[in-house]
Order: sequence, then C-alpha cells, then structure tokens
Amino acid sequence: LFEASNVHNFIESYKNVILGCAIAKGNKVRVLHFPLITENGNKNFFDEAPIPRFYRNGLQKPISTTSKPVHECTSSSQITTTSMSTQGPDSDDKPEIIERPGWSSGNAGIYIRLNKLGLQDIVRQFGKKLSQQTMKSKIDDIIMLPLLGGVFNITEVKFKRLATFYSHYLVHPSTFVLGFKDASAAFTAKWSYDSEISMSKPRSERLSGDFTAIFDEFTQKLSFMLSRHTDGSIYASNMQCNFTSKKIKFSLLGRGSLINRLNKNIPKDAIMPHVSAYLCKSNIAYVKKALEQLKESYPVKFPLLNDPLYLNAALQKNPLVNKSFIDFSLQGAVEGNKSILPEIRSFNLTGCESRYMRCIYMGEGVMNSLFHQAYDDENFLHKATTACLLSNITYVYVDVSLIKPPVVKYHKNVAECHMQGEITPANSDEKCCTGFFNSTAKFTPKIQGNFTYAEISNMKSTLELLDENTLSHTDLDKLIRSINTAVQSRINMFLKRNMVPLPQSRRIIWHYNKPVMIERAMLISGRSNTLLL
Repeated sequence: LFEASNVHNFIESYKNVILGCAIAKGNKVRVLHFPLITENGNKNFFDEAPIPRFYRNGLQKPISTTSKPVHECTSSSQITTTSMSTQGPDSDDKPEIIERPGWSSGNAGIYIRLNKLGLQDIVRQFGKKLSQQTMKSKIDDIIMLPLLGGVFNITEVKFKRLATFYSHYLVHPSTFVLGFKDASAAFTAKWSYDSEISMSKPRSERLSGDFTAIFDEFTQKLSFMLSRHTDGSIYASNMQCNFTSKKIKFSLLGRGSLINRLNKNIPKDAIMPHVSAYLCKSNIAYVKKALEQLKESYPVKFPLLNDPLYLNAALQKNPLVNKSFIDFSLQGAVEGNKSILPEIRSFNLTGCESRYMRCIYMGEGVMNSLFHQAYDDENFLHKATTACLLSNITYVYVDVSLIKPPVVKYHKNVAECHMQGEITPANSDEKCCTGFFNSTAKFTPKIQGNFTYAEISNMKSTLELLDENTLSHTDLDKLIRSINTAVQSRINMFLKRNMVPLPQSRRIIWHYNKPVMIERAMLISGRSNTLLL
C-alpha cells in the first residue's frame, strides 16, 4: 500500500503495472489482475475489469494478460479515419484452466503453434493477394459533395497504384491485426460539377472531366478476432477496418478559372471516408472468402491411410494469441466406432524455437487412441504364431496375442510402449506353453511427408508360464525372444499401415523436420511452407 503523496511518483516510475490479489480455495488459487496503465500522460486507475486466472499446485507467478501497445500498422490521420466492422457468432473466451504455466490443458491431444516467422511468411504471401484485391476495387456509386455553391460529383474511381508491404501484429488474447503504413497510392476517376450561374436568372452550368488523386502516408489497419466455430473450425469475428491518409493531392484535368478554384477547394476530408469505406468493404469480403477457403480445405476429420479411422483435429477452444505466436488446441484423437477414449495427459509446450515457422505438439493420446480404436481390428496383433522349444527338442506352436491395447508413455527424452499379452497352444490338444507376458519397447516416432508413424524396438519381456511342468522343460530365453520378434514385427507393420496425418490445410503446404521428444509429447517443427490461396 502507498501513501497518497507517493502514488504519483510510483506511477511515474512504473508506466505499466499489474496489481492483483489471490484467493485460495482448496488446491486452487484464483488470481485477479488489476491493470494500472498510464496512457498519454493520463493516469487510468482500474479502468479495466479484473481478469481471473486459475492455478493449481500452489501459487504460481501470474501471467500478465495486459498487452503493451504495438505501434505497427497504426496511424492517427490528420484528415479522416473511417472504420467498418462486422460481428460474428459469440465466442467463448473463458479463463484457461492450467496445471502449470506453459503446459497444455483440457482434453486437447494436439497443440499447433504458429510462430512469428510462419505468420510473417503467410502475411507476406497473403498481402500480395490482398494488394491485388485492393487494386481491383472499384467504387461504382456516385460521390456527391457540396462545393462552391454547387455539387461536385465523383464517379468510376479506380486504383492504379499501391506500393506497400503488409505486416501484422498480435493482441492477446485473440486479435489479429493486418495492414500496412506509410504507403503511397493513386487512383483515377471521372468528375463533374453542376453550379448555379445566377440567382436572379437561374441557369446551371455543368463541367466534367478526368482527375487523379495521390495518397501519401497511406495506411490500412484490418483487425479481427480468431474464434472457434461450433463445428470446430476457425472463423474471423468482429472484423474492423480503416484506410487513412495524411496527405492527399487531387488534380482536375482541364483549364479555366472555375477548375482552378475547384482544384483548390476540393473537400478532401469528405472524400476519404468514401474511399475508406469502399476499400474496407472489398478487403473484408476478400478476407472472409480466404478464411472460408481455408475452412473448406481443412476437413477437421483427417482419414487415416489404410483404415476406416480418422484423426479428429477440431478446435477445442478459441485460438490463443500471444505476442509472437498463436496456439491452436485440437481434439487430437484417433476416432472410429468406439466412444471410449484413453486419458489425455497435459504436456509441456516447450521447444518450439523462434526459427521454426510452425510446431505441432502431439500428446500420448494420439497413438494411444489409435491403438484403442484399432485393437479389435483383424489387422491388429491377433494370434501371431511362434514356436515353443521343449527340452526334448520338440516344438509346440503357440499363438501370441495382446489382451489389451498397447499404451504409449512419452518421457522427456524417450518414449516407451507397454504391452500385455498371452500365449496359448495353437493346437487345442496341447497342454503346455500357456502363459502371460509383459513387454516394454522403445517407441520411436517418425515422419513421412504429411504423416507420422512410429516403430518399436529394443523390446524386453517377462513371461509367466502357468504350467510348472512346461516351465521346467522349456527354453524360456528362446521363447521370450520369439515372443518379442512376433509382437514387434506385427505392431510395426500395423503402425506403418496406419500412419496418422498431420493437421494442416490443403492450401498451406508445410515441410517438417524430424520429430523430437519433449515431456509427455512429440514435437514436430515446420521449417517452410507454400501458400496456395
């Protein structure tokens, strides 16, 4: 707490301050953030509502949810600023429940992080398309403005030049801002002017011709919120747009004193809102169309290669926007005829370096759900046959099968696959070589194009035979090696035939690096992309 006389000095020293309080209840702590911000020299105390965050496992250092102002793509026009906005369906921006800061939460089995580098590349390619769309913009309506006692009309406005590069910035928790600043542009149009020559003898005079306009320090700002649709896809809501220019030059083609007077008195402040409105209308329509195309090329349910199964890649909640990346939390489970899915454990969202464009975090639930859904399939491990060597140098052929789906566990630097199974004599008349085994194998994720799969190796098993007489007459080491070979070959064959697709739009082709293991997840980083908009 501060004395009243010290508050001003405190604010002058700390321009952006977060105050808060914590309320403990059970094993959870509710943290309320109170932003204390100074803007333009004005002290705004608690102008914003407190923002709740939740933490478990004791009180952790809160994550600031107040964004610092970013000045890219912004301007304060000396002439005029016109905005357009569109509203989308209501979004569900509830506080995130997390175990620890930086960890995944909820039922999401896959997280996709789009880094600043990847966003810049997409914006660069998309900006070219948007610039072309701006150049195609045409104002068909007539702009009518009062001027010098008459009416000045502008028609057939067409852009002829736009020299700019698009950039972007992100505003937590869900806003994406796209635009450019300090560009130059030019357009041509037709003009006409109707004036009253005399008040005593009403008679009108009409002049017409062509003119050009040049915009300097031309700025665009197009912002929208990334939201989750009920079908699990992404849409843009609350779209807002404006075009501004600090310097506008008009030049009416023609000679005469009246034309000279018109040139000097054209109401630039009144023309720019019309230009901005029409450009925004065109740009918003194009962005909506582009997002619709992305939605159509992202099926949400990705079929596996050789099985009637699919990867559910639907969004679980609104994309989370941070200063330098966007996180997308996906269902990330292989689904089919079974409704029961294995438990999804949270995992650590680390290791996605800024040099990567895009990172995919795949939790254990992806492979575990694949094993779970496919366990009853005839192509899975059922009755693989091997031989049980008895001491009298006779063989008893046994069937090796799993009694439950394999379970994958991801650790920080290694992944393991745990299996439980049984062996039974292939010939029902045989009474020996019956028992149960437990196996653990190294689980190595791999990638092939836009698909991921895995291989198991270094398999180790323990065997419990039910018949003591068989135990004393059996080469256990050789039997265990035979079991390992049978199980390993069949599971590897299954995994290669049922590769899991990586979630991506068909309009953005990514190229991936080799998977690496992090705590409780597999990390696949993308190094480049091709945008097909």
